[in-house]
Amino acid sequence: MQYNAQKEAARNQEALTKYNYAVQAQNIRQQQALAEWSARAQAGQVEANAAIARQTAETNARMLEGQAQGELSRGVEQQRRTREDQLRVAALQRARFAKGGVAMAGSPVEVLAESARYMQLALSDAWYETNTKRDSLLWDAQMQRYGGEVSSAQYKMQASLLRAEGALAPVRARMQMREAEFHRLAGLNEASGMKSAATAGLVTGIGTTMLSLAGSYGTWGSLFGETAKGAGAAASTGAAMNASAKGTGTVLATKAKVTGFGFKF
Repeated sequence: MQYNAQKEAARNQEALTKYNYAVQAQNIRQQQALAEWSARAQAGQVEANAAIARQTAETNARMLEGQAQGELSRGVEQQRRTREDQLRVAALQRARFAKGGVAMAGSPVEVLAESARYMQLALSDAWYETNTKRDSLLWDAQMQRYGGEVSSAQYKMQASLLRAEGALAPVRARMQMREAEFHRLAGLNEASGMKSAATAGLVTGIGTTMLSLAGSYGTWGSLFGETAKGAGAAASTGAAMNASAKGTGTVLATKAKVTGFGFKF
């Protein structure tokens, strides 16, 4: 009974080991496939984000460049209008001087010159403001493009890392399969040890039984020997008694015979 129980436990251990190995192998293959698919999907999404970041930056940069061009156009138009206004004012001043009979010398000339200087200063200020706004917008456009390139590079690096992680999935799967194989061999070795222990227990039990039987046979043999020895002694005693009786009978018969012939002792 113990041998059968041990053999059954060994078979259960072996079956459980094989089942666990099959389940682990299936899980490892599924995890590998999922890791590779996830890495490819995430890398594709990140690369799409890189393209979107670059396109968005380019769009914003072009909008800023358009605004800069608009500022330049407005500045040119403002300068044109300012120049026309100043020329109109100068013409009105000369007309007033001429109407009033003022000669175009001395103070009137200085007034016109001052008006011209004021007009040029206003034009310079307007042009400086226009160029400042334009340059600021162009700088922002460059920063937008630069930021788009940086974001795109970061996304591409992240995508490369994800693809590398996906490429490492088979390596991790092989390592996990080796570990599962180690556990499988350990379980099978344990089952084999249980079988060997069951066989050894069976052999030990048979040997113990045989020794017990041999001891029993030895005890019965000793009893039979003692009985036979006693029977032999009894037989010897009977033979001696028979011999003694026979001798006694012979003596008595001789005595009787002698007495019958008249001899006396």
